[in-house]
Amino acid sequence: MSVGTARHLLRSEPPMIAIRYSYAPLAGRPERVSFFLADLSRTKRLATVRSRLAAIVAAHRVAGIELDTRHRLIIAVLRGFRREQSATPTRQAMPLLFEVLPRFLAAFDSRTAAGARDKALLLIGFGAALRRSELVALDIADIEVVAQGLVVTLRRSKTDQGGHGALLAIHRASTPELCPVRAFDAWCAFRGDAAGPLFTRIRKGGQVTAARLSDQTVARTIKHAATLLGLASKDFSGHSLRAGLATSAALAGADLAAIMEQTRHRSADVARRYIRNAEIWRNNVTERLFRAEPAPAQQPGEVVGLSATTFRCR
Repeated sequence: MSVGTARHLLRSEPPMIAIRYSYAPLAGRPERVSFFLADLSRTKRLATVRSRLAAIVAAHRVAGIELDTRHRLIIAVLRGFRREQSATPTRQAMPLLFEVLPRFLAAFDSRTAAGARDKALLLIGFGAALRRSELVALDIADIEVVAQGLVVTLRRSKTDQGGHGALLAIHRASTPELCPVRAFDAWCAFRGDAAGPLFTRIRKGGQVTAARLSDQTVARTIKHAATLLGLASKDFSGHSLRAGLATSAALAGADLAAIMEQTRHRSADVARRYIRNAEIWRNNVTERLFRAEPAPAQQPGEVVGLSATTFRCR
């Protein structure tokens, strides 16, 4: 049974899974679970569907009820959904590349509290390859200024729910406008050194508050800068900083292991998605053709060192 067939059954049979569909939530019935998974696939990614299935299995196990997850209907729905998603490329945020970063930073006036905060937000988020939730979760105590640059203590992340933490280094920049240490100091001049969230909200009039920024503010800040630069803001998101660091590092020749160390990816396959744009340009054969010095004009039908008769069919 394909996902489409299961969705058709969902439309043809009004009472569906669990309470929402007038079904008992712990019935141990694989066909009902397969309907539920097919319904989820309308709006969720495959990873989410698998996560929900794992939760259902765990709930059955706790209740002492057997559920066969190898049932043909459940397997068919998951396989069909995987095929559908494989055929539809995942749209990723435009990476904010290092060479473009100065233009984004120039969109903010560091003489104002909001401008200083947003510059520090971009530079620390980019340098540490942070997710937007990780960026706004930072406290001022998580940043340490050392001779080499900044040391960022990440206490918890999406892939570190146990809270083991990570230390991330961001080097000083030789260019003042790109230096994360200077940006951090400039923001702290407005914020002060009181304990609490690193990035806080600012009221009209430039009054700095102690309220932590929301993660949506990260995306809005990046999109605002893109708009000021005449770029399509819809192409950028809060994830553009993280993707930008990974892609820029790959373009600069960093190896995959070093990139994964900074981005904290556990899967090399996932990390490669971020650097694919850089990889397609490395040792690309068209560079030898289009970037080479123009050769002397040849007569029609001739190739350098060869005449057209060389290729004449016999």
